[in-house]
Amino acid sequence: MRRRVLTAIALLALFAPPLLAHPGDADLSALEGAAGVAPSKELDLARGDLAALIDAAGAGDPQLATLFASIERVRLKAFELGAGPHPAVDGAMEDLARELKAEGWGTLVQVRDDDDRVYVLLRMEGERVAGFVALYAGGSEAGYLHLMGDVDPAVAIGTLARSHRSLHRVLSRLKEGD
Repeated sequence: MRRRVLTAIALLALFAPPLLAHPGDADLSALEGAAGVAPSKELDLARGDLAALIDAAGAGDPQLATLFASIERVRLKAFELGAGPHPAVDGAMEDLARELKAEGWGTLVQVRDDDDRVYVLLRMEGERVAGFVALYAGGSEAGYLHLMGDVDPAVAIGTLARSHRSLHRVLSRLKEGD
């Protein structure tokens, strides 16, 4: 009996994390490795932190707060790369975009212009957005923005259109904190 319990616990520990992973999650560590430097800006907020951020910023916009409540996690990293072309970063971005597409993410925007690279991808679960990834590199900077949640796109677009002033206040206060 004890052996069966230990075997069940071992199997659960081995297989539970992939079963519990959020469908909007993405491993973006390849871009971090390709940058070769520590992030110059880094943000990692979970659902509770986002609600606190809206309250702390004084946005006072219940619709915007509801939208942020549907987002489970926000991750942002930015890297100062220095001058010059960055083929390792460009290659890592292309590889990440290709891998995400193979995992069921759809391309919303893709830009390759001179030294600038931008990829914006969405992971849908039915009619809802489960994940959003924006990868960018240009000039001496590279980075990403990654959102996970359960967001109704129509509600998000409507809320952001109505709440753009509140959102601007929140983002301005975040920028002032730099």
